[in-house]
Amino acid sequence: MIRFLQTDNRVTKALMVVIIGAASVSMCVYLIPGLMAGGSTSADTFAVVYPHWYSKFLATGDEVSQVKVEEVARLLHIESKLQNKATQLSGGQMQRVAIGRALVRSPAIYLMDEPLSSLDAKLRGEMRLELKRIQTVLGATILYVTHDQTEAMTMASRIGVIEAGRLMQIGTPREIYENPINAHVAARLGQPAINFLPAKIFAGAPRGASTIGARTEHLTIARGSGDVSATVRRIEHLGDQSHLHLDLGGRPVVTLANPEATFGAGDIVSLCLNNPLFFDAGGRRIAA
Repeated sequence: MIRFLQTDNRVTKALMVVIIGAASVSMCVYLIPGLMAGGSTSADTFAVVYPHWYSKFLATGDEVSQVKVEEVARLLHIESKLQNKATQLSGGQMQRVAIGRALVRSPAIYLMDEPLSSLDAKLRGEMRLELKRIQTVLGATILYVTHDQTEAMTMASRIGVIEAGRLMQIGTPREIYENPINAHVAARLGQPAINFLPAKIFAGAPRGASTIGARTEHLTIARGSGDVSATVRRIEHLGDQSHLHLDLGGRPVVTLANPEATFGAGDIVSLCLNNPLFFDAGGRRIAA
């Protein structure tokens, strides 16, 4: 992670680094010691989202000027709310106040630990766009911890995936999605989730492959002949697409289908694989 964020003891600018997994801000500080110029890892060095709400977020210390507060408030579109009491703010405005309390500090890097997790789906979507806009405008580097893959894919310049406290892989969202180094990383992104199936079910698996990782784009569904046959168990209609739940020899498979497709529960369909991912018995990626 250091090589992506630090050059000559200076933090690389304008990155949104998203950490997926059981991480926390304190863990991220541990993962990248000496990230700030001078090597300081003091908690006072970093700006984090504060856990308490204040109607005037200019009450963050004498070192923060009124001009800076008003500048950040305009950036967050809450300049008209600075004199409001907390009870007069909506949930989204409260979230912006908390983020503003971090932004006024102007650190070299911002650490944010699931700042949107308490918001409803609509507000989360709005705040994702706002945070990315703010990060771009400020040219700031943000280390952002989340379990939400949508946040990771839509906001990140780099994604880091953690397992059991270890950084497994870091790369662009596209790199992490298309070229995961192991099954754990592959399972962190994708909706519906990647399907893991025994390699012996399909012909043509490379030597040493124990498991096939099949995302929705790796599966072609048809009523005719294919590599294997599966039974439709359930269909979730989502408007622009449908989630098709299949039974493949007793193993569940979930993939996407055209919303106009006329599949029904109990139908027999065929599946064809198109460039899936392969993993060995230990979960490590194998080249096709």
